[in-house]
Amino acid sequence: MRYLTFCLLLMGASSLGAMEAWRWVDKDGVVHFSDQPMPGAEKFQLNAAPKPGSVAPPASPRSSSSQAGLNAEDAFHYNRCGVLGPSQDEVFQGSDTVKAALELLPNLRSGDRVEVTLNGQIVLDWPQSITSYQFNALPRGSYQLSGRVLAPDGRTLCTLPVVTFHVRQPSLLTPGRAAAPRS
Repeated sequence: MRYLTFCLLLMGASSLGAMEAWRWVDKDGVVHFSDQPMPGAEKFQLNAAPKPGSVAPPASPRSSSSQAGLNAEDAFHYNRCGVLGPSQDEVFQGSDTVKAALELLPNLRSGDRVEVTLNGQIVLDWPQSITSYQFNALPRGSYQLSGRVLAPDGRTLCTLPVVTFHVRQPSLLTPGRAAAPRS
């Protein structure tokens, strides 16, 4: 009954805007609420609940207030960061070269650098300021290409997804392969 009374008080308060109410604790320690003054009760104000949609949602971590101390360089990010080629599980059969290309939107900014890894090792020959490269004379096997784009201060701006590709070379035992000329 007391709970129902309190709920009715709250609903009434939300429709009125604000309402006075009284709160007291009886000798058994039970808390009571009323819209009528009682001996020993303390007065408090019930404010109306906000109407749905009238309260602004909490600010997101990337709101303008949190970026007030950041400059445009710190707020920059790449919208797309991917590998155009090779495609996932692409097989290069008897090829001497594998062409790799990255997709960055917007294009690579001046000062940012590309760091590409092949099987977990940084490709030192890949120029840090370009988004394409040609691997020459890869032995047969499976490879994992990945990497990231770094800001001049070393922060990671985007991470490339891992792409696995395979290089197959013909074997001397491949049927139909012409025998090597004898000297």
